[in-house]
Amino acid sequence: MAVKILTCKPLNKGWSTDRKFKVQIDDGRFGLLRIAERTAYETKQAEFRLVQSLFGQDLPVAEPIAFWADEESVYTLYEWVEGQDMNEVASSLSESVLYDLGCQSGQFLRTLHTLPIDQGQRDWNSFYQTKIDSKLEAYHTASHSYPNGQAMLDFVQANRHLLAERPISHHHGDFHTGNFLLGKDGKLKVLDFDRYDSGDPWEEFNRLIFTAELAPAFARGQLDAYFDERIPEDFWTLLALYVTVNSIGALSWAERVDPNQIPLMKEQAATISEWYADFTCLVPTWYAKKQNKIR
Repeated sequence: MAVKILTCKPLNKGWSTDRKFKVQIDDGRFGLLRIAERTAYETKQAEFRLVQSLFGQDLPVAEPIAFWADEESVYTLYEWVEGQDMNEVASSLSESVLYDLGCQSGQFLRTLHTLPIDQGQRDWNSFYQTKIDSKLEAYHTASHSYPNGQAMLDFVQANRHLLAERPISHHHGDFHTGNFLLGKDGKLKVLDFDRYDSGDPWEEFNRLIFTAELAPAFARGQLDAYFDERIPEDFWTLLALYVTVNSIGALSWAERVDPNQIPLMKEQAATISEWYADFTCLVPTWYAKKQNKIR
């Protein structure tokens, strides 16, 4: 351990299995200390190295301070980032500010997805087809169902062939406003890489179900900046596929982990149907609104 921790305050926010603490270290700075099981050593090391790379490119992430392990746990220490939770502040911001912040998130994501990666490390089609099968099976055996469930299932089955030959990239893993801060400088800060993995870069947008509901202008800015306002037609179909697969899997997850979340999952499934007019239009309503304004 290269730093000395002077004070330590536990944090309970979020779904991560890591234990998290706000700490003060011996140079006077505050930090976020994350403690994971020792079995997560390689994953946590890869996460730490990724954030080091991003920080080294002057991107809006917390400075990685230290990484170490003992026989039981793995420790990662990042500098504490001050700012306002985007989920809490979004309703007080203008559409133009939200759009600009969304653009910042899209630019960040584009940079992340262009970092070098071995394309042979994951067969995305095989991996995600297995994931789809698992989620469909879980949905069929769940106690609850969605009113629009059959349309969702039919859409997935009709479009899953599009997964073939998709590239992979580094993933943040949970890219939505709940993991963004509005910094004191008015710029966006990106937090929480503990779900870091690799996969189809477009799958990273599956969390837009949260972002677009909270701040449609932010979501539009994210896509416009990522694609430099030239969004490929096939992106819309794959986005709908990834969002729908996530929603199908979310119902059985809620039954197992937190039944109080079941109404939210049903609400999100209804939202997806509304976005896509029961899958008759694959440009979601919150983005089509912008296209209509342009016309």
